[in-house]
Amino acid sequence: MFVSSGNAFVPSGKPLTRAASQRRGARHKNQVCCKLPLGKSRLWNRLLECFSLPPETSFRKAVRCLGLTNSLVITCWCCLHATVVAPALAVNGLVDHPLTQPLRNKYYLVRAGESIADARGMVESNPVDKTSIAKSGLTARGAQQARAAAEQLVKKLGFCQQTSQCWIWPSMTLNAYETGEIIGDKAALGHERIVPEFSYLDKRGLGVYNGSISSDVIPRLHAQDRADAQYRPPAGDDGTPPESIFDVFIRVRQLLSKLETQYGTQGADVVIVAPDTYTLSVLECVMNGEPLERFEQHLFAPGEVHFVANPKVFPIRDESLPHERVNWANIESVRHGSASGG
Repeated sequence: MFVSSGNAFVPSGKPLTRAASQRRGARHKNQVCCKLPLGKSRLWNRLLECFSLPPETSFRKAVRCLGLTNSLVITCWCCLHATVVAPALAVNGLVDHPLTQPLRNKYYLVRAGESIADARGMVESNPVDKTSIAKSGLTARGAQQARAAAEQLVKKLGFCQQTSQCWIWPSMTLNAYETGEIIGDKAALGHERIVPEFSYLDKRGLGVYNGSISSDVIPRLHAQDRADAQYRPPAGDDGTPPESIFDVFIRVRQLLSKLETQYGTQGADVVIVAPDTYTLSVLECVMNGEPLERFEQHLFAPGEVHFVANPKVFPIRDESLPHERVNWANIESVRHGSASGG
């Protein structure tokens, strides 16, 4: 039986002294040992990798070189039975806009198939209606669109064809989750690979416009959005949040940061399924290194799939400003010179 002592697991009854724990913390602050079991034939190499030692190092020499006490040998054993996460990848911050680091996962952006509200031409963006069959469920045409999207993802875009790390992240909005299930079935993924997202992928809240006819309000709304990404529609009285394009970006940025942190150590294929165009359009702006006001260049129809093969990376940022307030004049001047990807 083992107990936790400081940063190590040691045999119960033999806890580390404070001095020993501090010495170990100073020596191994960059050590990261964790997650999945490996075949035994690879265990020793993983231990050496964990402590950044040459492959020819013996176990006794490894312990001696690292100055480990006998009570710390169990720490080595923990490393032996774990997949190593490289220290450089283990800690991730928020994703910048524009990107200042390459994305480690591949992202496939899918708008859910047509919902009943879509078919009626109505604006339905109140979160309380996310699971309403009468408003958010797939229509027959929407289900057909979802099947076509699944076919495109698997057959044409190669989703889940070159890696076993495949995940589908649909919004909990009913048509998005149903679309995610159809995609998962086509890709032969188990239900455990479909991860419902409860808030980051919600429809953009359109405030007072909720319940209106889309063709009456969306053109006027987009004209305001083009002028100012922080424009919010007027608040309504039914509880629908009034969100700007920038508000949507905040949600999208948190989602992308979460996915990069969760799957980026191995690199995964991730399908993101959203019930409307806004979250996906903003995501594509981020991946293309474009101002948020250009989201209209990346609108999604129901069932539409986009894949940005090479997200653009700009390693130049105005450090005197918050990340959201990028010096776009500076970015534009290096767009073709310093940007990577295409």
